[in-house]
Amino acid sequence: MKKLFFWGLLLVMMGSLHAQEKKDSKCGSKDCQTMMKLQREYIEKNFIINDNQKSEFWEAYNELEKAKFQAFQDMKSAKEDANLPKRMKEDSLQYLSSEQIITFYRIKLETKNKIQQADLKFFTRISQCLTGQQVNQYYQLEKKFKKSAVNHSEKVCSPSKDKKYDSREQAPATPVKH
Repeated sequence: MKKLFFWGLLLVMMGSLHAQEKKDSKCGSKDCQTMMKLQREYIEKNFIINDNQKSEFWEAYNELEKAKFQAFQDMKSAKEDANLPKRMKEDSLQYLSSEQIITFYRIKLETKNKIQQADLKFFTRISQCLTGQQVNQYYQLEKKFKKSAVNHSEKVCSPSKDKKYDSREQAPATPVKH
């Protein structure tokens, strides 16, 4: 009887441990580096430029990626220094102190500014080595990638399983042509 009780208790404990494991959610599991890598692959595959332009363009693109990644790393460390939650949403700000709210927006705006500065530097460099049509083609590819990423995340992260109430399910997503 003791053995049966012991095995039953062990089974219940294993079940409760398994129930408490963090599930790997598809929603939000792709981090910044993964998205940057996917965007780079998409641009490499679809953006056609001659060999003379490639080295200058990809050098500028690499600098842009580094600057953006550094901006997000700075934001992450600034949030940690200010004791802000890692994934703070604006609708959760009501639970923070006034000083923390000000800090949150300051960090957010500083990060946006760093990214805008990096984008401006990138634009200046590529506009010197590419034609206007090629610059336009690049930005159209970037926009198309971002739109397809958002559409994909909306499908994966859709909170509603009931299709008659989920308006996002009614409009089909436009696939990205390769």
